[in-house]
Amino acid sequence: MTKDELIEIVKEDLVRHEGYVTEIYLCSEGYPTFGIGHMVTEDDMEHSWPVGTPVTDERILDVFHKDCDVAYKDACALVLNCRASSRCPKGACEYGV
Repeated sequence: MTKDELIEIVKEDLVRHEGYVTEIYLCSEGYPTFGIGHMVTEDDMEHSWPVGTPVTDERILDVFHKDCDVAYKDACALVLNCRASSRCPKGACEYGV
């Protein structure tokens, strides 16, 4: 399975469980959010946008792919750190990334 195929599967699963919202809304924890569960950060252009402001599909997918890249890199780092550690549980890293 390629990284792109994995991301598409993750996207489908997240849309099914989190939804796909084309406007700024407050998540269950009260944070401004949009798209496929993307919490707005200070670095996002949407940071000062009020709840209810529309967000384009293009922006939603762009942010989703950026979020996935961060998560993928974090997962790779965890696996590599695990492999380098003598504390890595037997079989925990057999699948690789």
